Amino acid sequence: MKIAQKWNIALIVSMLLLGNISIAVAKVYTLLNFATATGAGSIIEEKQHDHRTWACDVVVTGSPTAVTVRIEGNQGRANFSSVGMAEHEFTADELFDGIAQFSIVDTPARKIRARVVTLAGGTNPTVSVVCTGVQ
Repeated sequence: MKIAQKWNIALIVSMLLLGNISIAVAKVYTLLNFATATGAGSIIEEKQHDHRTWACDVVVTGSPTAVTVRIEGNQGRANFSSVGMAEHEFTADELFDGIAQFSIVDTPARKIRARVVTLAGGTNPTVSVVCTGVQ
């Protein structure tokens, strides 16, 4: 190994040890998978990392005329706030496209779930929610 490579490796290791470089940890969670009615999905618990930022995709099938989804989270407790971390009501364009995307910034959570608040119209409509949490 060349001397320059050794110095680069030493510099990177030093920066990591001193906290000058942070490494993002991201994980993908399926919060709802083809839900057919309003209500909360299963609780996902992350015991190793508090994810602070979330990017969510909500996919609908069956051409519903109204969809609202709420993401609920907490710091490891049993209860969830009815206000939630974020709530998204589909626009007409999103209903036509069958997908909505939104982000939740600087809101740490250890437990997270999705709730279908509104699901109306269409033919056998379904809602699926996938969120990526970033530490």
